[in-house]
Parts: sequence; C-alpha cells; structure tokens
Amino acid sequence: IDMSNIPELKDDNIIAETVDDSHEPVFLVLTKGKTPIISQGIKFVTNSEYSHASITFDPELEEVYSFNMRKESFGFVRENKSSFKENFISVFVFFAPKNIVNKLKETVYDFGNHKTTFDLKIFANKIFHINHKASNNEYNQVCSTFVDTVLQSGGINLVGDQKIPAPSDIYN
Repeated sequence: IDMSNIPELKDDNIIAETVDDSHEPVFLVLTKGKTPIISQGIKFVTNSEYSHASITFDPELEEVYSFNMRKESFGFVRENKSSFKENFISVFVFFAPKNIVNKLKETVYDFGNHKTTFDLKIFANKIFHINHKASNNEYNQVCSTFVDTVLQSGGINLVGDQKIPAPSDIYN
C-alpha cells in the first residue's frame, strides 16, 4: 500500500496528531480474497464481498493478526502487508482508550501463546444458518470470530448478537 502520493499522509505523525495521548489506534483489515474455492465460498455463504478479517495495532501493517488455513499454520497467524498480495483490502481505524487497546493486545498475545485451530465446523454452522460456535474451545476460531473475540475482550461489540460473525458483519 503506497500512500506516499497523498500529501496529507506524508507526515509520519498523522496518527499521533489525530487523537490525544489517552487513546490509541486499532486497525481492522478486511480482505476481498481471490482463491477460487475458499474465498469465493466464504463470499457466497456469507453474501459478502469480503472473505477475510484481521486486526492490528500497527499503522504500517507489518504485524497483523488473524486465523487462516495455511500449510504452515492452521490457526492463529501473523500477517503483514505482503500477505495480502494482489488482494483488495479495506483498512478501518478507530481510536480507543489505552487501557482498552492494552486489553485487546493481551488477548491477541494470549492466542499467540496457545495452540490454536482453524475451526472448519464454523463454516458448516454458517452454511446451515446456525448461530453458535461449534466448539467451546476459545482457541478454535476462524478469522472473523477471532477478530470479534479480540474486540469483545475490550467490551467492543461490532456484530450485535452474531455468535459467528462473518467479515461482512464486522464491515456492516
């Protein structure tokens, strides 16, 4: 993402200047994936243009967190802007009090310190319109339930009563 041609964004302190010292930014990254089966299947089942959700606290997108089905990691993943390759992404930012952002970070780091699993059963529940997670193990997630879990740990609810939010629920 090259934003150097946007004059207002050339100042490295733009994020710091937009809010007082008591708040910090939280970035939500939604991806319009292109993989023929997984991304297109998620888009079809969830009726959304987005197929992946991630969260970060880094405006440069060098340390982005999510869940994914990759050969090297079938669960919690650390991504960065190069992970998104040719996919179209949307980045949303909000500012929260430092104590809330610290809680969100603690939750992310907790996932990073545990054995996690990408929960394929969540897809089945979504296909059959069942609004509850398939497992009580909090470390069994998909990308959008992970982002929601992190946000909920700080008392932030973007998805209402959805127990299995899709990337579109986070977007909406």
